[in-house]
Amino acid sequence: MKLKIKNKEFEIKWEKSELAKNIAKNFPFNKKLDWRYWDELYVLTDFWLQLDENTKEIFEIWDIVYWVKNDNSKEAIAIFFGNTPAWDWTKPRPVSKCNLIWRITWDISIDDKIWKWDEIKIKV
Repeated sequence: MKLKIKNKEFEIKWEKSELAKNIAKNFPFNKKLDWRYWDELYVLTDFWLQLDENTKEIFEIWDIVYWVKNDNSKEAIAIFFGNTPAWDWTKPRPVSKCNLIWRITWDISIDDKIWKWDEIKIKV
């Protein structure tokens, strides 16, 4: 799988879960980033899926997760590439539980100039 943000392309590793398989049914994925919150990138999805039993609160940098807002009003693909407001100084921590769906397979640098409306593509 490939993730492309602006002009950079990255290999991503598939997490083998039912949720990840269901998300893959909605690809290829080609959208604009909806928001950046510290070092978290979010792309709203056009689909809603139930989080599975493997939800977590703490992730690794370069994890790509399926995020559902606590009140179920929004769902998104989120990419963690550094510090977050709920940071424990070692790992990213979103404000609500998420499911890991992919992981960028090597340490990369994402340009600090990535902002809302930048294009993101995910190809299976």
